[in-house]
Amino acid sequence: MNRPDAKRPPGPRHLLGLKLVQRFHTAPLPFLMELHKDYGDIVYSGMGPYRAFFFFHPDQVREILTEKAKLLPKFRLQVRVLQQWDGNGLLLSEGEFWARQRRLVQPAFHVKRFAAYADAMVQKSESIAQEWERLRKGASFRWKKRSRT
Repeated sequence: MNRPDAKRPPGPRHLLGLKLVQRFHTAPLPFLMELHKDYGDIVYSGMGPYRAFFFFHPDQVREILTEKAKLLPKFRLQVRVLQQWDGNGLLLSEGEFWARQRRLVQPAFHVKRFAAYADAMVQKSESIAQEWERLRKGASFRWKKRSRT
């Protein structure tokens, strides 16, 4: 076991952290919720060969993603793996290319746009809930063509 280090935030300590990697991989949201509940707004953990810091408070997340973004490097191996799904998107790009992409998508996140998003999300959620209720009552699953709502 790793010994607690007063210089690091609290967090789970497991030899090599492989069990944590497995838990994160199989159920990331419950795992992260448990970390936050058990250790607070800042959590440190070794996960396999990586050292991970988890920030849960919105003010911390905003500061990291805006004011401190240039200080945090993106690790090349992780970028190569994630590029298989994200390509050269906003999550992985850096520098001027990132800034240009960010300016292009920013209008979609304006407060006035969220009312329309909320309506669409409520409609979709209600539709999914109805389907789940139907399945709970023993109906068979029926494949539906995906709509773009």
